Amino acid sequence: MNKDEFIDILQKRKGAPFLFLGSGFSRHYLGTPCWVNILQMFAPHKIEQYYSLFNTKSLIKVATEIAKDLTKDFWELSDNDDFKQTYQSDVVDPSSVLKIRISNYLKDQSLRDFPAGYEEELHILEHLSIDGIITTNWDDTAERIFPKFTTYVGQEQLIFSPTYNVGEIYKIHGSYKEPQSLILTEEDYAGFNQRNPYLAAKLITIFVEHPVIFLGYSISDSNIQEILQSIVFCLNSVH
Repeated sequence: MNKDEFIDILQKRKGAPFLFLGSGFSRHYLGTPCWVNILQMFAPHKIEQYYSLFNTKSLIKVATEIAKDLTKDFWELSDNDDFKQTYQSDVVDPSSVLKIRISNYLKDQSLRDFPAGYEEELHILEHLSIDGIITTNWDDTAERIFPKFTTYVGQEQLIFSPTYNVGEIYKIHGSYKEPQSLILTEEDYAGFNQRNPYLAAKLITIFVEHPVIFLGYSISDSNIQEILQSIVFCLNSVH
């Protein structure tokens, strides 16, 4: 696509662009680790051991087993352990401990200033004429850059809340501010995929009326492929 074709697409859309942000966006500004490295930070064993033990390369499966191990270790902690005392009431299922660990790490990351040298780039971003953001990121980089936008966390908030597709951030994989909202394990993804058609139906208006610009994603990202496939399926059903 050349420059003139891109401008023509923008001009034909009714609304301003939406940004669809992936992990590479946050990694660019804060050096946030990729998913496999975040898992390794909290895994009781090396990631390769999980690959071998469960004969899988699926990070969703690996995350599920790491979560189980961490929960088992959590309940074996002394009752006087500070972490156990603080979060015992929040551990409601086998994934809770891993989600709490990841959320605490991302909370610490959110307190860091953006690195020097990005001021001009961030200034441009902050003043972009966009209508909103869709992201699978758990961190709050987008919220920090666009603090006046209203944030919706998880599929349920997006599906069931009245939204206006203007000045909004849709965190479809959850937020560290609500640890249980993180889409992380096999059970999480099963629930997410069940609701994908409803999410796709909600996003269709955005894709029809706005240009959508993907930043920080690999084209091979299975999560994005499934979301886009659901949107295409819904559009085909309409037509």
